[in-house]
Amino acid sequence: DFFCPYVSIPNMGPEQRLDMARRSGYQTWLAGNHPRESVELLYQQSFHSMGSVPFPERESPAFWLFLRFVDQFMIEQLITPGRQVLPELAMEVRVDKDAIHNGDETTWFEHDLALSDEQLRGSYWGAYYGANNQGELLDASVALRHFDYMLDEVSDHGKNTKHIVEQFNFADNTPGFVGHHAQIEEDELPAFLEGAAQLLKQKSRGYGLWAYRDYVDSAIYNASFELDLHGWETQGEVAVVENADGDQALNMQPLSVISQTFVPFARFAGLGSSEQVTFCANFKPLAEPARITLLLNGTNLAALDISEAGQQCVSMDAQAIKQSEVVFSVMSDAEIQIDDLRLYSFVQVLGVYDENGNPGPLRDLIVRMNTDWLAD
Repeated sequence: DFFCPYVSIPNMGPEQRLDMARRSGYQTWLAGNHPRESVELLYQQSFHSMGSVPFPERESPAFWLFLRFVDQFMIEQLITPGRQVLPELAMEVRVDKDAIHNGDETTWFEHDLALSDEQLRGSYWGAYYGANNQGELLDASVALRHFDYMLDEVSDHGKNTKHIVEQFNFADNTPGFVGHHAQIEEDELPAFLEGAAQLLKQKSRGYGLWAYRDYVDSAIYNASFELDLHGWETQGEVAVVENADGDQALNMQPLSVISQTFVPFARFAGLGSSEQVTFCANFKPLAEPARITLLLNGTNLAALDISEAGQQCVSMDAQAIKQSEVVFSVMSDAEIQIDDLRLYSFVQVLGVYDENGNPGPLRDLIVRMNTDWLAD
């Protein structure tokens, strides 16, 4: 799915869109496929030549031309030549339909699903697909109907099942989507998954989870020191070492400090609506109990008392970190080993395993789906 161009290029400034239209071959494609009069009609303006036509803005009726170009570009300029080198090169098709606005009228652009492709294709599905997306909760029967509709489209009603639903997003709490996108009711998920398993077996070659394990949206770069101290500023004596698991960790001597400078709103998902941020790390005292102090721009933010090896966490008011730029620091008053640091305001939850690797409420259902599939 060539998703980034859909969301980034139409929102660029006019000079960037003109430059991208020239460099990408869009202007040449227009000249070879569409009369200038029809292009001007969709753009609602005149051009002295195709060389002056930029990529359209998102709300322009000419967005239709842009979508057609991107679909053809992906297949003709990327996939087809790529298969000369990698014969089994596959692609993810865009199953979403994109709105084309023309005044008060809206039409929907249907993307090329490559139904005749002999290679495996990728597809995706979320509960928002086919829904009103006004924050509604769906029961299993409605969600299954929407899922079946998508599978029929991407498989040509079962004629070409050579695709994998590689992003099977039956649950999604992504900031910005919650409260807007439809969701499957939590107690309806077991029934939905049981029904979805049968549909997947009939109309696909498999599925993949966006994440089998919940994960945090951490702001900390190189949090496990696998890149040594890249991205970190240090004070005092610290050393990257190999820990008992064969991974890298950091040994901190008394009163040593490690810091990172970052822009919070660029590092955290949904920080604006977050009330708390959480810090977690794996600690191992090397001589005596240690006190870990967290600092923000040199001011104490929170503290952790570490007396034994293991993960410890502390939550803090998010308001303090809602700044244009911050320096986040970790200081120890005793010799300690630290690893796997996380500073986050959001956990992406799918319910199979939690962020610490513990089985979630849907784990057994997913295992049963896989077991039944392999048994057939």
